Amino acid sequence: MTIKSKLVSVGVAFTTVPLILFALIVYYQNTKIEEITYVEVKNQALSDLNHIVIGIYNMISSQQEILEKNVDANLNVAHDLLNLLGKVSFSDQKIQWEAKNQFNGDIVNITLPQFKIGSSCIEKNWGLNKETILVDHITKLLGGTCTIFQVMDKSGDMLRVATNIQDKNAKRTISTYIPAINPDGKPNPVISTVMKGKRYTGRAFVIDAWYIAAYEPLYDNNKNIIGMLYFGVKEESAASIRKQIMDILIGQTGYVFVIDSQGKYLISQNGKRDGEPIWEAKSSDGKYFIQEMISTAHKLKDRQTAEIRYLWKNPKDPKPRMKIVTFSYYAQWDWIIGAGSYENEVFSSLEKISTLSRKTNFIMLGISALFILVSVIFYIMFSTSISNSIKNVMNLASAMANGDMTQRLQIRSNDEIADMSKSLNKTCEQLSSVIGDIQKNSETLASSSEEVSAISAELASSSEQMTSQATTITGATEAMSANIKTVDEATNKMNQNVQTVSAASTQISQSMSTVAAAVEQSQANVASMASASEEMTSTIAEIARNTEKANETTNNAVKSVEQASKQVGELASASQEIEQ
Repeated sequence: MTIKSKLVSVGVAFTTVPLILFALIVYYQNTKIEEITYVEVKNQALSDLNHIVIGIYNMISSQQEILEKNVDANLNVAHDLLNLLGKVSFSDQKIQWEAKNQFNGDIVNITLPQFKIGSSCIEKNWGLNKETILVDHITKLLGGTCTIFQVMDKSGDMLRVATNIQDKNAKRTISTYIPAINPDGKPNPVISTVMKGKRYTGRAFVIDAWYIAAYEPLYDNNKNIIGMLYFGVKEESAASIRKQIMDILIGQTGYVFVIDSQGKYLISQNGKRDGEPIWEAKSSDGKYFIQEMISTAHKLKDRQTAEIRYLWKNPKDPKPRMKIVTFSYYAQWDWIIGAGSYENEVFSSLEKISTLSRKTNFIMLGISALFILVSVIFYIMFSTSISNSIKNVMNLASAMANGDMTQRLQIRSNDEIADMSKSLNKTCEQLSSVIGDIQKNSETLASSSEEVSAISAELASSSEQMTSQATTITGATEAMSANIKTVDEATNKMNQNVQTVSAASTQISQSMSTVAAAVEQSQANVASMASASEEMTSTIAEIARNTEKANETTNNAVKSVEQASKQVGELASASQEIEQ
């Protein structure tokens, strides 16, 4: 791997890894925030729904208490007015009744004595145009509804003989009765309480609706229960409760509703579906959520809530949406109070947080990618600059190794690489100067070698001449043999000197080779080059000493030759004298 690749890899790694770690931490934190926010928002939404349901529960409970107190007080008023009219009793006249069970509609034909208040007998009156004794007067004074019941039999069935409660045809509902035993086989709580001589105050089913009512027994002179007096108002008669319930908006489209245990709407959204049975309502995922809600509601304690989730699609919705409903059961009115809305509306704040979190993650990812891209480009440029500088230094070093001392590095910065480049340029200049000095010394040595060679040639020529003269002298006389021998020894000595000169020339040649080697080595190592220069200088000095020795030997040889020539001349003169 090149230095450039290493620098880019390390730089990008040191930039990328922290960014990736930071991005992962941010993503993890955002995910945790979403999870925590979801839990908190869900709990808060459920808490809000619970508060709404419990708030309505408490409101109804308070209203129940107020209504009970009111109907109880109004029944006291009715009781006092009844006492003012006189004692209740039966007349001797019998009346035929076609009594109708208010729960199942069963008809019972029965003949009863005419009911009497004071001296006034109660007559059958279905019409509203004609006033009925006591009950209409009570309604004018207090509002609500009032009824006088007459005992039908020993079991305690109670027949309405005077009332201002109307049926669907706007007629009085006389000739209807409350059975002592309800259709489910259980004792009717109103009848069982009254027949014990007690007042009943609470919720009661009247004809076709639920009322908050008060009942008390009516006694004859013998303290026998012969009937009962009723005053009541409809549960839904408190318009403020209905309005408050229908005005509650949850999210964008959520609302509060009330159903009974039969799955009938008591209070629907904006009152549009009041009275509609929804027992068979089924969600988009096939769940009978109303039945499940009612079943769960009957298991709840006072002010306890439960929740249910189901898919629901309104006619105008493109697809089903998950709906969440919190509900509670107010048993006294048989009200299942529900508060619900679509989850995407309840959790709208969570959707905003999730959207913001996703945007944050995308922004973080974009910033990280941008930083990584910028860092890659930066490190590529940075590493390219450094690697190019190092390549230039390598090229200069390679050129120096090959003996090229003419190249120089260009200085474009002011850092450590620039300092190194300056040092290399200076080193190259110094090496070039040293090599130049060595070349000059080599030329001087070459010149000296040539001079030594010339001297050697000259000495060789003189030796040949002396050898020729010695041969002539040897042929002239035997008497000169000793001197000739001396001359011969001198000649041999001169030959040795010539050989010495030749050896010196060889040594000079070897020294030149050493110089050449030293020059080559100096290109690789300045220190070795300096040592070689010193060795070369020593060699030159030795050559100079050998040259001086050669010159001295030559001078001695010349002198010997001259002396021999003189002796030969003397010998020649002596020979001539002898001949003469």
